[in-house]
Amino acid sequence: MSESKSPGWMRGAQIGLGAIAIILSIYIIAFPAITVVTIIYILAIILFVVGIFEIITGIFGLGANRSRWGSVGLGVLALIIDGIR
Repeated sequence: MSESKSPGWMRGAQIGLGAIAIILSIYIIAFPAITVVTIIYILAIILFVVGIFEIITGIFGLGANRSRWGSVGLGVLALIIDGIR
């Protein structure tokens, strides 16, 4: 019976991330309206980054077996949806 023990830094990371999750959960329960606004901003940032990424991969043809203009169109669509917020 050999048990593989996780390294000390991983155990510390698990404890740290667990503590952060608990603190954020309490914050979400205490301030639900601010949480919704924060989620909307995070999604807007993600859409912006994805849009720029798709445009760049479409222009330079970096995507494997994908339509270049389809990728550019998808990126522009993501930026438009991001701009609506």
